[in-house]
Amino acid sequence: MMQRPHASTAPAKLVLGARPADPDQRPLDVRVVRRLIAYTKPYARKRNWLVLMVVLRALQFPALGWATAAILGGPIAARDAHGTLIALAGLVALAASTVCVLHS
Repeated sequence: MMQRPHASTAPAKLVLGARPADPDQRPLDVRVVRRLIAYTKPYARKRNWLVLMVVLRALQFPALGWATAAILGGPIAARDAHGTLIALAGLVALAASTVCVLHS
């Protein structure tokens, strides 16, 4: 039987939430955002469209999960064929809209 050698040092402590300070990173500054908006003023329509698409995509992704859970817990659990088809059509429409937003 082999014996494991004993460590001569104490085990390292794990501190949750502690991160080493990184001098290359700073919090987002409002002045930087203002400069970015000023620089993109000639492209305001495209910039605003892009921001809208990002916000829509951020809302659609969790909505897909919620809709799937609602369908499973609702019409499928109740064994309602007509309700399942209607809910499935809505889910397909939501999935199609996410594809449109993602590729536009």
